Amino acid sequence: ADMIWQVSPYYFKWLLRALDKYRGTPEARKMYSHMTAITLQKAEVNAINHWAGWQIGKDMTQHYAYQQPGSWGLLFFPEKWRDFRDFRESSQDKECCAAFKIPGSSNQNGATKANPDAWTEFYNKFIWQNGYYVLTPGVPRGRTLCLNHLEPGVHYSEKMQTWQKLLEIEYEGLYTFPDLPDMLAYNGWGIRVRNAETDLVKPAKP
Repeated sequence: ADMIWQVSPYYFKWLLRALDKYRGTPEARKMYSHMTAITLQKAEVNAINHWAGWQIGKDMTQHYAYQQPGSWGLLFFPEKWRDFRDFRESSQDKECCAAFKIPGSSNQNGATKANPDAWTEFYNKFIWQNGYYVLTPGVPRGRTLCLNHLEPGVHYSEKMQTWQKLLEIEYEGLYTFPDLPDMLAYNGWGIRVRNAETDLVKPAKP
């Protein structure tokens, strides 16, 4: 298996705090209704732009909204996951994947992965067309809450070198979660928008 993950000793506490903040009450779920999931993965690439490096994510020091799933350690919200399954299943009888291509992207769907039917390709389109986003950790100094050891397998032909390190020490700000409208938000192209809940609908190519 190539997906051998290791998590920070603080990942569960961080997730519980985030869930309490954004899902703990009916009012919170309504306020952050476009948030589909929480990821433990530090974002350092932009998938729509052919998985290019994304320096903003590398340098981020606060938690933020990103219109891209971080599939290493992803906690989906049940109602949004059901909506995504309906969206994905509606494509089963269609030729993969022209009907689900993101306009302006040279690689969606199908050309970014060895497997053109990868669920992440469709999830990118799902959150893009609905103006959704994923809460993404801004852990500083190259640290992450979830680490993939990049072993050889389906995704990697040989052992790859990991470029991140696990967060092993709590720091001030780790459990500080932003409110609207102060939460930083970036669309699928990695461009900052003003408000995560209102400004992430069908972002244009830069």
